[in-house]
Amino acid sequence: MLQPNSLWKARNQFFQGLFCENTKYMLCTLEFETRHASYYWLLDALSLYQPYVWEYSRLNVTNTVMSKRKLNRLVTEKWVNGWDDPRLMTLAGLRRRGVTATAINAFIRGIGITRSDNSMIRLDRLEYHIREELNRTAACTMVVLHPLKVVITNLESVIDLDAKKWPDAQTDDASSFYKVPFTNVVYIERSDFRVKDSKDYYGLAPGKSVLLRYAFPIKCKEVIYGEDNESVVEIRAEYDPSKKTKPKVLANQFI
Repeated sequence: MLQPNSLWKARNQFFQGLFCENTKYMLCTLEFETRHASYYWLLDALSLYQPYVWEYSRLNVTNTVMSKRKLNRLVTEKWVNGWDDPRLMTLAGLRRRGVTATAINAFIRGIGITRSDNSMIRLDRLEYHIREELNRTAACTMVVLHPLKVVITNLESVIDLDAKKWPDAQTDDASSFYKVPFTNVVYIERSDFRVKDSKDYYGLAPGKSVLLRYAFPIKCKEVIYGEDNESVVEIRAEYDPSKKTKPKVLANQFI
């Protein structure tokens, strides 16, 4: 039995919470469940309040090292460049990757809490929440790497279009859209056009149509060649304002 004036030391970190006043709840992983008997015995011997203890399984993510002991070995033996190495699944490492606190909190809320000791969370669950956060906060821009000029001959005035800030934005959220001017000159990827059409090709070709992203279907009417009579420098097309044309291909454009 412990004597009031005896000197003793609680060596296990699990018992450090004994001396925190007004502690009502304690959280621990399943490996500490076997220590409840000695934990409550000590509380009873000291006539201290016995808080309620919740046990849950540790977080395990595929293709990552989550053990603090193994992470410490990687750091101390110089296998990685410190605790903030972006290859580590530490908060400092995730921060160096550009992962925000909002994305991490959403990931934790999404997976919930379980007592299953063999649970393994797929890494793409975290990547999903990172993409969702970046979609809402990071600036997005439409761009074509190899532009091909398209002149829309039957468009007389500029039309303001509603474009999504990210691909899977909610259609009922007005803040998910921004205005894009649709003019009679746009640029598409050169790979989205072929001079010679074929049955297995659904992109833009003479006499064929494609749908411009966030805009209207266009149909190629004329091809303008360069001085060598081989390279295509411009396409002249007409757009379908009624959108009755149903092309099979969606083309990205820069306006």
